[in-house]
Amino acid sequence: MNFSLKTDSRELNIAYIVVVSLIFVLTLVTFSSMFVFNSELAPDDLPDDKNEQNEINYSAETAAKIHEYKQTIKLYDEMLSAPYLKLVNKQNPLEEGFVAEDLVQTITNPAVKLNSEAAAALQKFIEAAAQEGIVCTIVSGYRTYEDQESYYTETYQSNMNAGYSKETAENMTNLVVAKAGESEAETGLTVEIATRRGMTVEEMEASDLYKFAKENMYKYGFILRYPQGKESITEYNYSPFLFRYVGSTGDVNHAQYIYEKNLTLEEYTYYLANKKAEAKQSLDVLEEQASGK
Repeated sequence: MNFSLKTDSRELNIAYIVVVSLIFVLTLVTFSSMFVFNSELAPDDLPDDKNEQNEINYSAETAAKIHEYKQTIKLYDEMLSAPYLKLVNKQNPLEEGFVAEDLVQTITNPAVKLNSEAAAALQKFIEAAAQEGIVCTIVSGYRTYEDQESYYTETYQSNMNAGYSKETAENMTNLVVAKAGESEAETGLTVEIATRRGMTVEEMEASDLYKFAKENMYKYGFILRYPQGKESITEYNYSPFLFRYVGSTGDVNHAQYIYEKNLTLEEYTYYLANKKAEAKQSLDVLEEQASGK
């Protein structure tokens, strides 16, 4: 009985030792296989922390550039929609029923109204001119649609009375006076100045007022609206009398840029629209690249 028990115990111990030995061998083989597999990995198959970091930096840089383009587009949108940069001409008439707002009487000529900001800026210019001993008379400013219509008709009739044909009289009128709805006078942002009323173009050009205005009006937010040599762009004859208020957008002084680059309002607004389009195109390309398309 005791012998039988001892024999069973010895057999169990032997079986236990065999099982443990097998487990040890299998474990050793498994670890050896893993070591061999890992050692066969090529360098390119291993994670590259440096490459991952570069990708993160590039993504951040791209995001920053996208933000920059969006801000640029927003700025150009603000400038192009700014009321003081509103382009009014034969190709860009005022919307039907347009009525200028925020009009005030000018101090030196209460009979003439202008946009309040333009009027304040003009008054500063007049005071600066006076300090130089230069007289500045405000000849005209804001006109209603009806006023502009009457002004156009009167000019046309005057040309007809001078003996010109209907077609010639109309062509002549269209070079000096805008039709109602196509005139910047209806915005209250354009002013006609002179030393005195009734001056000819030649007299105004030779005056100290014109010389001073041409060199200094931009400091007060005004530009010469119809400069010489730009008739094909503005579609109106050169006029040394007419100045247009364009103001500023944030830190951007529109009048100074237009003055320094010798631009018309048409050229400037086209420039802004073109720069916006370039920024939009660059943004589209960058966003497409970033999305992996």
